[in-house]
Amino acid sequence: MTLAEQERAQGFGASANEYDRLRPDPPEAAIDWLIEQPCERAVELGAGTGRLSRILTQRIPQLYAIEPDPRMREVCQTVCPGITLLPGTAEDVPLEPVSVDGAFVMNAWHWFDPDRTSAELARVLRPGGRLGVLWNEFDVDQGAGWVREVFGVVANHQPDRRPGDFRLPATAPFEPPEQLVLQWTTPKAPADLVGLLGTYSAVLAMSPADRDGLLARTRELIDTHPDLAGKTTIDLPYRSICWRTRRTAN
Repeated sequence: MTLAEQERAQGFGASANEYDRLRPDPPEAAIDWLIEQPCERAVELGAGTGRLSRILTQRIPQLYAIEPDPRMREVCQTVCPGITLLPGTAEDVPLEPVSVDGAFVMNAWHWFDPDRTSAELARVLRPGGRLGVLWNEFDVDQGAGWVREVFGVVANHQPDRRPGDFRLPATAPFEPPEQLVLQWTTPKAPADLVGLLGTYSAVLAMSPADRDGLLARTRELIDTHPDLAGKTTIDLPYRSICWRTRRTAN
């Protein structure tokens, strides 16, 4: 990861409360598919404010949530008081070897070093343990044209390791991964579409003047776009890109 990518990865805490309020939960079908098998203990990497954590705790008795940013951890601890929340990174997981049945990541794998992360996951997962990775992203291809107009800055300014691109080193002790893609929508108020845009790294990395200008133009676009003007609720199309694999015995 380049220095610029590291700075972007560490910038989400500046909007931690808005991030938690506006980022959507994944669809239940995605969680069902990712977990699939009985799981008593699991680790979540890059837990952020706990948007996935609060769902996993309903299904997994013991969840260890790993998050490096103290501002994100503060929100996560508030909304998920029952989890074990730990500082750490995907490349340095603060757990004992062979200590969990599953490992899960939402909207964060592209920020990790895949070689070091896969080595850490191979260390903490028991043989046969599940690794599940997913991204929720704007469905700019299947959705209405306004989605690309409003959120194109996010879709077009991702790091080199793009969201949705999941890979493991050829020597990593995992089975070939399976993929599932789900399409869905979530209702948003017009003002929340603008706020949501402001929680993405491409926008957070802008100068204050550039960011304010972009958000102002976005508000105007939503207020005047023929598909959006006058609406109090707007269905925002998403897709969830899901990957799952298992730790082999080797």
